[in-house]
Amino acid sequence: MGKPEKKEENEKISIEKAIEKTGYVLEHKVASMLEKENWSVIHNRYYLDDVTELQREMDMIAYKTLLLEDDVMLFTALIISCKKNSEFDWVFLTRKAPGMNVNINMLPVNFSSNVEVFNYQISEIDWSKEKFIKKYDSNSLINKMYNYNRVVFAYQEIKKSNNAPSNDSNIYSSIASLIKAQAYEVSSLKDGRKKDQKYIYNINLLSVADLNFHELHYEDDKVTTTEINRINYLNRFLISSQEQHYKIDFIKFDSLKSVIEEYDTLHKWNINFCKTLSKDFFANVFNDYKKKTFIISKTKSQYLELVKLCYQQETGISKDFTFLLLEKDKNVLNINVSDIEAENERLNLNERLRIKTAEWLKNNFKYSGRFTFAEDLFPF
Repeated sequence: MGKPEKKEENEKISIEKAIEKTGYVLEHKVASMLEKENWSVIHNRYYLDDVTELQREMDMIAYKTLLLEDDVMLFTALIISCKKNSEFDWVFLTRKAPGMNVNINMLPVNFSSNVEVFNYQISEIDWSKEKFIKKYDSNSLINKMYNYNRVVFAYQEIKKSNNAPSNDSNIYSSIASLIKAQAYEVSSLKDGRKKDQKYIYNINLLSVADLNFHELHYEDDKVTTTEINRINYLNRFLISSQEQHYKIDFIKFDSLKSVIEEYDTLHKWNINFCKTLSKDFFANVFNDYKKKTFIISKTKSQYLELVKLCYQQETGISKDFTFLLLEKDKNVLNINVSDIEAENERLNLNERLRIKTAEWLKNNFKYSGRFTFAEDLFPF
């Protein structure tokens, strides 16, 4: 009676061992570690390859989120490729590259957002690494995560049994799947979110491998071989006919716990960074012509329609208001939509317009102070 049970047990063990040779158990372990640290995990994300038009699969996406002011959802996202192979090691060939920063963006921090003020601030930032770190990286986290004192110029799989070079297909596959998955996720954000939901995504690419990493560093005629746990790979890629810069964080599975802690810290950094950009934008917005004009250009038409409607309901007169000027005079904001004194008096007495204007100023300028409708104080 015991023999059939023993046979079934042996079959079960052999099946488990067969599955362990694949990367699926590794995916489970990686996901479990992330979930333990309160990351949400999505498995087996599918997307369409824009070159081959074949369906591809990304191993997992992990993310943390926080609701910021003005109902903006901030996501720190990790797109993760998992690889396992007991027969091969991965070898990264590196060298010093003094001219690298001339040809490649050394700080490819990826933010995708539909928040116009955030996008404006991002576009105005000096992204040269030294200046960015000096202004926004007081704890040196970004400097650590985007460190390229050595550049990976090639990579190979090496068979452990005889140290024979195999090829780079699995490493390249990990890189290609990550950057294509990121391109797909970014392009699908607009259609994938709720209609009126405001969002900011910071996306990071990780290749987690349950195998050994080696670095061969070449300098002049010398080569130094070192066993490593982690290395950054930075390069340019052509995605959807556009050249883009990417950083891949290659991580040995044994070191993943400490790396997750680092990305936890990155999420906190993202929160502070987004809050800082918002605070900097609105701190002196009425005295900054460029910022003020930017917001007016986005909201002018809708606001002037509101002024027209309120004025018509009050007076029975249909009038088109065509310009909008804002000037801060001490503690009062002057709103100029008309140069006729009598019209401004009526606008100031219109209670509905004043309530709606207060909402418009708070939502778009973070302003809750006094305001008045007045003709232009500075006509020349």
